[in-house]
Amino acid sequence: MSLFSHFETHQWALLLFLTGVLLLKVFATSLTIGSGGNGGIFAGSIFTGALTGFVFARLTNLADILKVQEANFVAAGMAGVMAGVRASPGHGATGRRLRVVARASARRGLWSLSRPAS
Repeated sequence: MSLFSHFETHQWALLLFLTGVLLLKVFATSLTIGSGGNGGIFAGSIFTGALTGFVFARLTNLADILKVQEANFVAAGMAGVMAGVRASPGHGATGRRLRVVARASARRGLWSLSRPAS
């Protein structure tokens, strides 16, 4: 019996827990980097993007808004946050971010991110 085994039957509690983890992660990273520490940009942004994509997709599926494939949104979240972290805020940054998401989607074969799961 795992500490998290009750989340199998309580999907909304899982979403609430993961949203809390996401907010705590963002707060902790901001506090660490703001105080002069080195929090690690790459792994933190990958984790934050994956968690954000998963929470969004699971919320969409549980609320019966649209049935989407959660793995696709995890990949898109990772690519999107990583692109936002790595791209400079100068000229053309939005285009670079979109290209990174498109490349990551193409490598995994995830072109239909919003197509309902079958």
